[in-house]
Amino acid sequence: MKKALLSLLGVALLFTLSGCGESKELKEYEEKMSLFTEELETSAENLSSIDPNEEGAVETMLLNLDNMNDSFQYLAEIPVPSKFSAVEALADDAANYMSEAVSLYHEAYDGEEFLEGSAILAKENYNRAMKRISYISALLQGQMPEGDGVTVEESETDFTPYEEESFEDESYEEEWIDETEEVIE
Repeated sequence: MKKALLSLLGVALLFTLSGCGESKELKEYEEKMSLFTEELETSAENLSSIDPNEEGAVETMLLNLDNMNDSFQYLAEIPVPSKFSAVEALADDAANYMSEAVSLYHEAYDGEEFLEGSAILAKENYNRAMKRISYISALLQGQMPEGDGVTVEESETDFTPYEEESFEDESYEEEWIDETEEVIE
């Protein structure tokens, strides 16, 4: 988790150094991502500093998880510039996984009995949320995320690449002229 947080902090610096903040949209995105990163880092530090043997540790943990969930919901609401469009779905997924994780942590710890099955499911959802954060970080740094379950999809276009032979063939030229005339009419 610390690696993902450090990567996100690096993103804020990357925005600044790469000149991405030049447009208003990118500048706003940079500011909102920086705020999210700070909130996430604070929540992570608070969670890791909890002494499980202290009285009220469970309540403190759940409160910090609630705060972390609020940060993830904020992340999902940030308008994403088209330059980083791949991040939008990941942010939504991360927010959904974190929401489910927090709900399950409450289920596991709020009752009179500890529910181990809910805690296990909560941890899995938490890990999936944090994995999406690491993917977002990689994408914002211009890297391709790697790992189990990562699929890179390339979209197909109707673009036909230039081939020198195409222009040597007069039938191609006549076809192009016919198509152009249809569009003009």
